[in-house]
This record gives sequence, structure tokens and C-alpha cells, in this order.
Amino acid sequence: MLQEKEIERVGGVRPIPLDVRLVCSTNRDLAQMVHDGQFRADLYYRLNTMELVTPPLRDRLEDLPELCELFIKRTNQCNGLAITGIHPDVYRFFETYHWPGNVQELEHTLERAAVLLGYGELNVPHFDFLSERIGLQRADSPDLHSFTLKGRKDALERDAIFHAMQVCHGNKSAAAKLLEMDRTVLLHKIQPLPDQQLGALQRLPGQILQNKVPHPMAQ
Repeated sequence: MLQEKEIERVGGVRPIPLDVRLVCSTNRDLAQMVHDGQFRADLYYRLNTMELVTPPLRDRLEDLPELCELFIKRTNQCNGLAITGIHPDVYRFFETYHWPGNVQELEHTLERAAVLLGYGELNVPHFDFLSERIGLQRADSPDLHSFTLKGRKDALERDAIFHAMQVCHGNKSAAAKLLEMDRTVLLHKIQPLPDQQLGALQRLPGQILQNKVPHPMAQ
């Protein structure tokens, strides 16, 4: 029994005393579940001696640098890699994402990019796969305007511009060529972008990465 701090073996006849500390974790609101009759009240009050609430990653983005440093060090050790660090633009890029998978998703995201790069500094283009999740995140957000034909067209255009700017490392001329669009038209279309997305574009690096990532327009 949990309360008496003892157990009985299957088929046993004598209780065995225990000296343990039980630590439980959940991402559910157990108090609300008890109120709704979805969780046993007696078990909840037996477990809930001391409660520690850890906010999700999206509510503590200031922890990103320390977490990334920890995960990169762990990834290097486990996979024999030589990742030297992360460019500051990556942190700003990460701040545009909601991180529904929390810290575990951050760790796996860094590991995926690190394994593909192998050595050197991680930069925004190494996380192109995360752009797709950000696009889905925006698509899932409630926006009545997005249900109209014009709204959907505008959303697709914004995503195409954002992705092209990432691939071209912030080079507007290269992005315009990639989009088969006049540079003046691209600059005109960038201005009305949402503040969060426009800020991310303005912070993209304007030069080719020093770790020899090939520029798309050089191919």
C-alpha cells in the first residue's frame, strides 16, 4: 500500500516495508480532472504532497540558450560530432515557434540538425525542417481571414517568401530570383508581413555561412 509504505509480493503473505520517495509527473491538470470525476481523488491527495509546476518551453524562451548548449554538448558526446555552437539568429528563429513538444522537441530538433551538419556552427538554414512545422502552426491558428480564397493565397505567398529568405540566408536579390519575382516587388510584399514574421526575416544573416553551406543560387 502506498500510504503504509509497504508492498506484498504476488502470492506472498507478508508485507515488505519500503523506504522510497515517489516522484510523479504529468502534463494534465489533475485537480480539474478530479473535479470532473476523471481521476481518483484519493490517489491524487496521496500523491500531491509537494507540487512543483514547470512552465512549458514556450513560456520560458529565455532558457533557450542554456538548454541548447546542454543538448548540443550531449549530442556531441553521444554521436561523436563536433558542433561548435549555435548562431544567435537561431535563437530568434526558435522564438517564432510554439514548441508543442516542449523541451523534448527542442532536444530532438537540435540533434537532427547537428547530425546532418556534423561539425561547425548551426545556423538558421540548418533548421529548414522546422519551417514546415511553423507553417502548420500558423495554419492551425484560428484566423477567419484564412478561410477566404484571398486569405489562403496570401498565406501561401507569405510562407514562400519566408522560406526563400531562409534558403538564401537573408539575401533579398537571391530570394527574388528564387521566387522568379522582381526584387522591388519582393521588398513591397515583405513590408506588410506580420510583425513576428517580419522580425524573423530582418534578423536572418545576410551572408553565406562560414561553415561552407552551399548558397542555393550558386548551384
